[in-house]
Amino acid sequence: MKSFKNIISINDVFHSFSMKKPCVIFSVFLIIHGCAPSYTVSVSAEKELAIPFNSFLVIYLDGACEINFLDSTTYDVCLKDIFADTSSFQFQVESEKTLSKRLSSSHNDIKKFTDFFDAGNNSYAYFRNMLDSLKIDAILLINRTGYQHVPLMYPGNVVNTTNTSHIGTEIAKLNAEYKCYLIQSHSYFPIWSAKFDFTAGRKTSIRNTLAKELTKVLRDGHYIFR
Repeated sequence: MKSFKNIISINDVFHSFSMKKPCVIFSVFLIIHGCAPSYTVSVSAEKELAIPFNSFLVIYLDGACEINFLDSTTYDVCLKDIFADTSSFQFQVESEKTLSKRLSSSHNDIKKFTDFFDAGNNSYAYFRNMLDSLKIDAILLINRTGYQHVPLMYPGNVVNTTNTSHIGTEIAKLNAEYKCYLIQSHSYFPIWSAKFDFTAGRKTSIRNTLAKELTKVLRDGHYIFR
């Protein structure tokens, strides 16, 4: 087991990281200045690949599900029921679009689950047949398992030079936690997982940073083509 606990750049981590053991866990802490959120990422690799996957189905969920095996029960509770909630469907569409755009390359065939989910025909058998018909190598499942709105006060302009009074602006930001799983088709077991914890970020910024860094981790781990 290798562990990285110091504050270092993500490039340093991946240049020094070699996947020679069946299970590797490491942690990275990055502080991003400006508008980007701060975050930590922990990765667990259960299986190495001789050749990266090139056909993926991207699934974004917004629910507290732990994915140990994508069987019919997990599918019904974590995918079918969550996607049946129309109030969050558009956010899932936007999230999968952002992730798919970042993951795409000339060597990768990326499909989005929201393009194929059918509210009237969504059984587990339908799901498995869909994977076969699309010739999906692996499922990349991104699950937002927790989030919290954090009000932050930002100082405003001086409005009274005599008393040096200031107006503050309250801006709500998010703390968010994501668990990501790479699930091999036909076996339905995760062969790779990662956990991202974001602090004080905006919704769009968190989503873009997650897509960027998740893609980098998968590419550096040789799970997807560059």
